[in-house]
Amino acid sequence: MINYQILTGVSEKNRYKTRIFSLFNHIFNKELKESEWSHFFLNSPYENSLLILALSADKVVGIANLIPQKLNIGRKKYNYYLFITSAVLKSFRSEGVYMETIKIIKNILKNKEKDFIFAFPNKNAYPLLTELFYFIPLKRKEIVNVNNFNLKELKPVDPERSIFLDDQFVKWRFEHKHYFYIRHNGKCIIYKGYKDSLDVIEIIESKYENIISRFISIKNDINPYSVFNVLKNRLLSPGNKEYKVGTTVSPCYFSFDTNLDLSKLDISLLMSDVF
Repeated sequence: MINYQILTGVSEKNRYKTRIFSLFNHIFNKELKESEWSHFFLNSPYENSLLILALSADKVVGIANLIPQKLNIGRKKYNYYLFITSAVLKSFRSEGVYMETIKIIKNILKNKEKDFIFAFPNKNAYPLLTELFYFIPLKRKEIVNVNNFNLKELKPVDPERSIFLDDQFVKWRFEHKHYFYIRHNGKCIIYKGYKDSLDVIEIIESKYENIISRFISIKNDINPYSVFNVLKNRLLSPGNKEYKVGTTVSPCYFSFDTNLDLSKLDISLLMSDVF
């Protein structure tokens, strides 16, 4: 028999830490770092994150995590959950663990009075969420690899249609990896190293520098001959650039409000748990 628990406190999550690490390492075939454990499972920019566990006896056979977030669309601020790190042991998938987990997170959405659940699922979870569980797909975004790049050709995120930047979010978002930013042409370009390239996480208006400068370090320059990984729609003239598509992000959301339309949202890599 599978039992389900919803954990909110740090101490109760830490009781299952070793078992969650074991599940994560087995399914994703990589070690979960201590910094990632703290960032994704214990810390949260606003209220406590919600960790859903599926248990067979004392064995953790499935997990999912909901992290409270905020974003702007026009003059309205939305409160939502970012749905991340969902995983079920292969031997238990036929027992409906993933389906039951989705039911639980939808009930949480209803009871906690958030506006929606947002996700950036991988290629395996995407068809399940969008075809079976009624998550609404948004337009997929390409991340392109660009060489010999002119930073003047980057355009910033639209702050009226994207993630809400405040101290709580910025502190939490940048706590687990080494991020940097540079000032360029009236903008702040946030980035991190990735293998032999640079991930451009976001380009923001300089008026937000007073927030990000408290939590990530500024650099005076950046190697213009680096390979840049950047959202294609952050390029001013993508048709004039030589690039190759590196990967895509596939956002989707679920809401009980049938009038909610996020199609105009300016998707930012700041919203994702991957970058």
